[in-house]
Amino acid sequence: MRLEQRVLHQLRLAQCRLELVAAIHERKYVPIAHCPKCGHDLNLLEILKGFNADPQDRTTKCPECQTRFPCHLTAALGEARVDVAFFCAAQTRWFLRTTSGANLLTPEEMEKTHPAYYHSAIAHFGSLTAAFKLENLHYSFVELPPEEILRQRITPFFGKLADRTIARVTGVPQAKIQSWRMKAKKK
Repeated sequence: MRLEQRVLHQLRLAQCRLELVAAIHERKYVPIAHCPKCGHDLNLLEILKGFNADPQDRTTKCPECQTRFPCHLTAALGEARVDVAFFCAAQTRWFLRTTSGANLLTPEEMEKTHPAYYHSAIAHFGSLTAAFKLENLHYSFVELPPEEILRQRITPFFGKLADRTIARVTGVPQAKIQSWRMKAKKK
């Protein structure tokens, strides 16, 4: 039973983190993976665990039958929806690291020219800035809302996610996240 509870907890945290990303960008992200062999619909945690670190392998693995297959990510902004391939964090970072000039594209240009990698980066890292930072590359474009709006959007996640997780997703220093959380608690 403990293993089941831990898996459910991990799933809830992964879903909450994706909800935080959605709140920041005002865009809902829904990973979709339906096994073509056994018909199992993978949940978010199963999709993430099914990825491997090979940047050439763009598949996830069904936990039921072990079949590897590509999954998708739906990004919805109001009524507008886009369905793209969903790449793992390692594949996304590999693309950003190896694609000449990717860090010179604005967020809008990146979304238009490389939508699957753009949305995968947002879903995994919260921003292109955060993804490029992991590759020790500077990304000079502003892509997140102004600080006051950002603070309003992340406030509902205080206590649901660790401050360090919120800091990683937003790019805001952890000390500032802690300060915002303490101020929100006093209200």
